[in-house]
Amino acid sequence: MGSPGSYVLVVTDTLNHCVAADTVTVLQDKQPPTLSILPADSLDCQVTQISLKIVASAPGNAIAYAWSTSDGNILSGANAANPVVNDGGTYTLTITALQNGCTASASVFVYRDPNLPSASVDDADTLTCLVTSISLSASYTAPSGNVSFSWSTQGGNILSGANSLNPVVDKPGTYTFTLKDLSSGCETSDQVTVSANTIPLPGIVVPPGVLTCRDTVVSIALATAPAAAIQWSTANGQFSGPTNLFAASVTKPGTYRVRWTDPANGCADSIAVSVTQNIDQPWANTGPDAVFPCDPPQLSLDGSASVGKGPLSYLWSTNDGSLLSAPSSVTVTAGAPGTYYLLVTDQLNGCSNRDTTLLYELRPAGLQSVLSPPGCRRESGILEFLGASGGTPPYTFQVGSGPQLAVGGKALLKPGSWSVTVSDAYGCSFDTSIVMPPPQELALTNPKEVWVNYGDSGLIQLVVNFPAADIDTVIFDPFLFLSPTADPLAWYTHATLAMQYRVTVRSIDGCEADGLIQVLIVNDPLVYVPNVFSPGNDDGNNDRFFPQSKPGSVRIVRSMAVYDRWGSRLFFAENFPPDDENFGWDGRFRGNDLDPAVFVWVIEAELNT
Repeated sequence: MGSPGSYVLVVTDTLNHCVAADTVTVLQDKQPPTLSILPADSLDCQVTQISLKIVASAPGNAIAYAWSTSDGNILSGANAANPVVNDGGTYTLTITALQNGCTASASVFVYRDPNLPSASVDDADTLTCLVTSISLSASYTAPSGNVSFSWSTQGGNILSGANSLNPVVDKPGTYTFTLKDLSSGCETSDQVTVSANTIPLPGIVVPPGVLTCRDTVVSIALATAPAAAIQWSTANGQFSGPTNLFAASVTKPGTYRVRWTDPANGCADSIAVSVTQNIDQPWANTGPDAVFPCDPPQLSLDGSASVGKGPLSYLWSTNDGSLLSAPSSVTVTAGAPGTYYLLVTDQLNGCSNRDTTLLYELRPAGLQSVLSPPGCRRESGILEFLGASGGTPPYTFQVGSGPQLAVGGKALLKPGSWSVTVSDAYGCSFDTSIVMPPPQELALTNPKEVWVNYGDSGLIQLVVNFPAADIDTVIFDPFLFLSPTADPLAWYTHATLAMQYRVTVRSIDGCEADGLIQVLIVNDPLVYVPNVFSPGNDDGNNDRFFPQSKPGSVRIVRSMAVYDRWGSRLFFAENFPPDDENFGWDGRFRGNDLDPAVFVWVIEAELNT
């Protein structure tokens, strides 16, 4: 609808064709608002600002205000009914009725005394990181020369000259110059805003690479404006080129700092960055030294136990051995004894390490065996294999073309010379020979006579030409007064009278040897006493009566008693050593010397046997 009038709406139901209608009237509102501005007061040094007054009306009294001026100055209220102005000129108000959008305009002139003083401040330079202070410049006009002026600031800082035309300031902010005519008392002012450009250029450092055994030089790059001046420095690193470019090359881990300066304002910034290093060597492992086999003559070497931070590459080499497979594989086949080297390189950082394995020949060199010659009941001797020297067990042994035997194996051999081949676990062998001697007769050496002290024992020591372990039986005839020892060829006889033994020695393989042994008894007394003694004269010779013995035969005298002819006991002593006169009888009874006479003694002694 583009014009006022009555409008009818007809609605039809398509289901039952019923119809309904309604009417609406559209009106038009073009009534403009009314506006008048009251005459304005004049501005002078006493009235430095005024409020403009208006009278306005509009439909609904909803009004929007918009003031403008080309030669005056609106301090506040540019969109209000009554703005505040502080300069002469023409001020125009346009109002809009918010109900219908119609507008109305009006203007008013504000008079300002032309003889008022005026002040003006020039635009200020910009503070920078190079220009840290500037001088402001103010000018003025006044009817008289009798003036004063001062500066104030909001947010800034006046270093000097606050009461001069050219103060020095060092901070951004708003600076106000105030002029006072001392003759008229009028004041005026002007402002200038000091700005600062002290923001450095933005910059970022591209993360550097890691120094490795492969990458011994890495680059650190700064991304900033092309005009920036660059300077790199470090306390613990090392450069390998210029330090005033956007990228620096370094060869050592450490902390590096880059400083860049904006030549436009002299402002600088810096960033520190760390360069790390990964020169960890891998661990090369060729395994332990090993014996090189003789059959077959080859051995596998395995470097798979090597460890690194990343994937590994392998390179085998040898100066005195032989490689039968590709040297760049983790496992290779060695074809000869020698020293083999494995160089392992970590693909992550390019670092390498080496390990060495020695493959050496270890051939058997000596036969360890026990030879048992043929015996009386067998025509063949026994060769028992105990081991070998050199080489690597287990060993096998072969006599002539016979079967192979292990350690502990035995071969029955007739007298003569026999070839023996000794082989070890690696197929290495050596040849030797042994001689099986003819059967050996059992020979017995026995004592012809054995003397026995009466009540003592005598040792019968038999000697044979066979090892004691080969003796099966020792037979004595008669088997009387005999006791064995741990040695089957050593026996004790306790015969109390002279006699003869026939001894027969029999080996485990049935060899026998005989001998005769005569046992003789030594009847010398073991304990004896003197038949006279001479007590009482104390001449130190035969003064006491005491038992004496054959050295080493009596352990202790259990008792000794002396009686007179009538059976009275004159002396008694117990448990004392023989041959000690201190324990003997001094010939007295109850402290009195006895007359010479015949006495009876009884001694009980314990022998050592």
